[in-house]
Amino acid sequence: MTAGALFRSIFGRDPASTLFVSGRVNLIGEHTDYNGGNVMPMALPLGVTVAIAPHSEPRIRVHSSLSASTIELSPDSRPRGHWSDYVLGAVAIASEPRSGYDIAIESTLPAGAGLSSSAAVIVGVIKTVHTIENRPITDIDAAFAAKTVENEYIGVPCGIMDQMAVSLLAPGECMRLDTKSLTYRRMTPPAGWTFVVSHSGVARALTDGRYAERRAECEAAATALGVSLLCDLRSPPPPGALNDVLYRRARHQITENNRVLAAQEALERSDIAAFGRAMNESHASMRDDFEISTLEIDALVENALNAGAVGARMTGGGFGGCIVSLVEERRVSAWREAFSRISAHARHIVDIEGRRTSR
Repeated sequence: MTAGALFRSIFGRDPASTLFVSGRVNLIGEHTDYNGGNVMPMALPLGVTVAIAPHSEPRIRVHSSLSASTIELSPDSRPRGHWSDYVLGAVAIASEPRSGYDIAIESTLPAGAGLSSSAAVIVGVIKTVHTIENRPITDIDAAFAAKTVENEYIGVPCGIMDQMAVSLLAPGECMRLDTKSLTYRRMTPPAGWTFVVSHSGVARALTDGRYAERRAECEAAATALGVSLLCDLRSPPPPGALNDVLYRRARHQITENNRVLAAQEALERSDIAAFGRAMNESHASMRDDFEISTLEIDALVENALNAGAVGARMTGGGFGGCIVSLVEERRVSAWREAFSRISAHARHIVDIEGRRTSR
């Protein structure tokens, strides 16, 4: 069912505005966005479509295709640990004055997969509310407004990567984004490359405290090293400059930032082997230095490589969710057969094939 049809079935009228927003998979550059580093997210053909219409009453009614019920909220409600918090926070920051809305959300993204379903919902609601209220908003401003919702309303201390990716990119596009300067380059991977996203079956939630713990550790390491942001450094500090935990957190950030830049160079020269190596090194760093992987994720990555992937890594904030594998297009069918045989519990999410254009 389309978002428009869902809206009509629930609210008995037509939406005033609809908008599709892609989810994203991060190809490389994990947790570097709040450390002033580089990231390389890619927009998915999957995402969320927001259908919305205003009404005169001071209430917000929300229905999602992933939920069996319609939630009714006051515009002044506080977050309660429910998926509707993302919608309410987006309306609160976008609406002037705080108006009543009916909102239907059709999603093709699995929840808890680390594919930015929350960022897509927030950006979609912000943009549609601005459209209805005839107050144009740029893609970048919408991304920053969405980050404010996540940081200040939901309470997740995330960086800007997810919001920039889902707000700016078209499906199949990726970007190398410098999260400190906000300069970016939009690209498409070369023809012959296929990125395959697979779900581990382990749901993840950034509100459980471990994401915030990693950020606090990075801030402590930066303070101890006398820099504002860890990714201002180009090489890891000497052993002994930090305690073991903070040293490994810093080493991940600094080397991961360098890997993003190396991956961009590999993509631009169509060097699939070099890109794959960067992915593999990234996963090892997330597993050993940043400690955000899980046994299930590690097994999936190993199985993907054993099945013939050029590179594979966990993607997203960590502690569950998805992996992304880089496979030569001509070998995708054979790879999937081999991977499925040794990873029967993994769920295929989507393939993204490369193209020859870049900009």
